[in-house]
Amino acid sequence: MPGKNGKNHILAPDNKNIATPLRLPLNHQRWIFNLLVFCIGFEVFLVLVDAIVNYGRLIDIGAMRRLCNIAREDGLATWFQVTQTFMAGMTLWAIVLVCKHANRPKKIVWGWGVLAAFFTFMAA
Repeated sequence: MPGKNGKNHILAPDNKNIATPLRLPLNHQRWIFNLLVFCIGFEVFLVLVDAIVNYGRLIDIGAMRRLCNIAREDGLATWFQVTQTFMAGMTLWAIVLVCKHANRPKKIVWGWGVLAAFFTFMAA
């Protein structure tokens, strides 16, 4: 029911007006573009660091060279890749939940679920 200032309010059981939930305007296309540019930029940065530190022999500390090596499993590049894969898996699980609550056909929910399980497994 509209309140005094024209905004919608929900009447609580004890007859008090409660304001509607806060809505945050978000330019999602710009946000997604910025995220994509950041991820690609960070991957290029990791390749450049590997080239400079390992192949250019900039640092003689073995642990630092291993950390910057993109071919090793215990380096920064692998951590970033696993984090990206895990976040993709979590996004796919969110899509599964949305499809399930939107009463989409079971084939669609199962398809998204298989993709979500695959990405989550790959990140483990």
